[in-house]
Amino acid sequence: ANLVNGVVWPYMEVEPRKYRFRMLNGANSRFYDLSLEPQHGAGTNSVDFSQIGSDGGLFSTVATRQSIQLSPADRADVVVDFSQFSPGDTILLRNNDSRATTGTTDEVMQFRITEPTGTDTSSLPNALSSITRYTQEEIDNAPVRQLELRREFDDYGRMELLLDGKRWNDETTETIVQGQLEIWEFVNTTGMDHPMHLHLEAFQLLDRKDAIGNDVPLQPWELGWEDNVNVGRRETLRIAVKFDQFTGTFVWHCHILEHEDLEMMRTFRVIPIPEPQTNLLIAIGLFMSLVGCRTRLSSHY
Repeated sequence: ANLVNGVVWPYMEVEPRKYRFRMLNGANSRFYDLSLEPQHGAGTNSVDFSQIGSDGGLFSTVATRQSIQLSPADRADVVVDFSQFSPGDTILLRNNDSRATTGTTDEVMQFRITEPTGTDTSSLPNALSSITRYTQEEIDNAPVRQLELRREFDDYGRMELLLDGKRWNDETTETIVQGQLEIWEFVNTTGMDHPMHLHLEAFQLLDRKDAIGNDVPLQPWELGWEDNVNVGRRETLRIAVKFDQFTGTFVWHCHILEHEDLEMMRTFRVIPIPEPQTNLLIAIGLFMSLVGCRTRLSSHY
């Protein structure tokens, strides 16, 4: 069964007005495809989500959706308007993911409409925040890391899920210069979904290709700041990320806990920007070298 704030199949009483919900998929491996379904004579009109943000904060504009997909660790900031309903109506928050079980994990929670206590005068602005996308020039000039998500087997026939063919205890191979924009290209060679999560910084999705190499256009709700993105089965997905706040060693991993246990977690290291050698320092070094050379030569005459 599903738990919502620690409760199995709860209900929430709501007035016929707007409500803001911050959703988090805290499951270890379960995926959700959430929709709002009127029940018991509450009508057949679909109920939309007005998504206003994701992992990294508010969007630039509101994204209207009839369903919201959440992989493990995904977050969605949404507004739901219940004003079309009357006291006594009920709405089911349903999980339509193909892996959900009918009568158990396909039902998440219920909303029950109560008498209003006042008039809802709130409005939802379309312009929410300012998000500057990386330019094509910045992307073209950024180094690219191609990282394969692999399924392999050890000497005993046990499955391992590896990031670029490496295990947790292998040496760190991703070393990043602080403040350098990088393109990370996840190539999923497995038949499984992998919600990839980077610690420390948020990133922007650039593009994705499906299993046969066709471009899959990004949706409006994929143009904000993210720190967790699902790489679908056999997909290739690119992100742009810049680690400019801190240096040190951090981790990147699949956010399905069982996949982490099967080695799908690695470290990366952010190093300071190398100190530039100026022409003056080079000139001083050359001068000292010549002085030393003249001193050594003159001592023989």
